[in-house]
Amino acid sequence: MAQKKNDPILTQEKINTLEKIKEFGIENIGTYFTIEELAEAFSKETGIYTNVTFIKTYSKPHFHKQMHEVINDKRMEIGAEEVLKGEKKLFAIAQGLGLKLHTFLAMFKKKYQKTPTKFRRYMMNTTK
Repeated sequence: MAQKKNDPILTQEKINTLEKIKEFGIENIGTYFTIEELAEAFSKETGIYTNVTFIKTYSKPHFHKQMHEVINDKRMEIGAEEVLKGEKKLFAIAQGLGLKLHTFLAMFKKKYQKTPTKFRRYMMNTTK
């Protein structure tokens, strides 16, 4: 795909930094970070300076979505796995993902078009 006139230029160094930020966010999935908090925590932890502008400018061209969407997608993937295991209550799953229960439920339903309970029932019936 041809680069548009105003598209930011992604160098390998920028891509590497974005991947490290994503991994940092996923490794700390139990903590809900705003983008500002993510940039600050990442910089402190790794010694690699970044800021909100960098994350917002380069995430979409690289991941085809914003950084918070990338991390939230992983949250929902982990949440779905936990729901299917059926070992934890929804509150505990949400808490483990750094979310309040109502936020987890809304995000889950948006991603899977089903509540966690209906999702689990559906998946259990389709895998028999």
